[in-house]
Amino acid sequence: MFRKMLIYEKTLALSVNVGHFDASMPISYQSALVLQWRIKNMPLAAAPLHRHGTVYTLETDASTLGWGQTLMAALLVHLKSDNVTTVAYLQHFGGTKSKLLNSLAREIWSWCMDRNIWLQASHLPGTQNIVADFASRNFQDDLEWKLNTIVFRKITSIFGKPDIDLFASRLNFQVAPYATWRADPGSVIVDAFTIDWSEYACFYAFPPFCLIDRVLTKVEHDKAVGILIAPVWHTQSWFPRMLKLLVRKPCILPFQSDLLSLPSSDRLHPLRDRLKLMACFLSGKASETKAFQDELPKSSWHPGERVPGDATNQLCGSGFCSVLRQRLILFNHL
Repeated sequence: MFRKMLIYEKTLALSVNVGHFDASMPISYQSALVLQWRIKNMPLAAAPLHRHGTVYTLETDASTLGWGQTLMAALLVHLKSDNVTTVAYLQHFGGTKSKLLNSLAREIWSWCMDRNIWLQASHLPGTQNIVADFASRNFQDDLEWKLNTIVFRKITSIFGKPDIDLFASRLNFQVAPYATWRADPGSVIVDAFTIDWSEYACFYAFPPFCLIDRVLTKVEHDKAVGILIAPVWHTQSWFPRMLKLLVRKPCILPFQSDLLSLPSSDRLHPLRDRLKLMACFLSGKASETKAFQDELPKSSWHPGERVPGDATNQLCGSGFCSVLRQRLILFNHL
């Protein structure tokens, strides 16, 4: 595994010196590290003729969008792929044709060695690679909407930087680590609802809108603290529940065409001209929500000003406000 770079540089030097094996050749810093590793580890090197242990089969395909695979930690993993180059580089611990692929193969094998995992790669024709191929071909990028990065940074400058992105993928995550709704090569957690959110000082959640009610329940149950991106839908059943969990004034996100986009295609959201989004800082801790509500004004008029004689109160400057337990919540613009 650690000699492929040396072979690559030897081949290049032979080409430069017209096949003269007695000519001198320079070696890179990476190759020097490889030589040092070989000198240190060769006396201890050994390979069994047969490998025993639990065997798991991983089937994957060559898609750049959907992530179709199944993997469990084991001592021996049999990988089947419909990409012959992938199989060749893994089976031979790298290669000399491509520096990039050799580096990737070395990274994979190094990760497996650190966990006492042995890979066995074989080719699986695409016509037989049904399970993994289905996962990538049925990739639904409409679920991968990402908030504008500049807008996200403005939100975190107000509410603080989150420790985890609870509803993301390798295409649209804003914070690492991140949790996904299904297997993803970069995620640390699959299904955010299976972990305790209170373990993080501040979470970031931009969930599908149909899950907002469930997110609020989770915040209350775990007594978690974090940022929620949600639409300004006053008539939804979850809206009053969300107001009760506020510990900071919500921020209305700017109206701009690129507020939401698909990282895989740069396609803009179809409702970009009508969808109003807000960033809410929530807490499931009763003491924190009560402290915030106690500071809210009971009137839309500033303290010290004369109360108007008619029944029409002054609206907040942003045009967005709500009432919670006779307290006025003014929405700020980001």
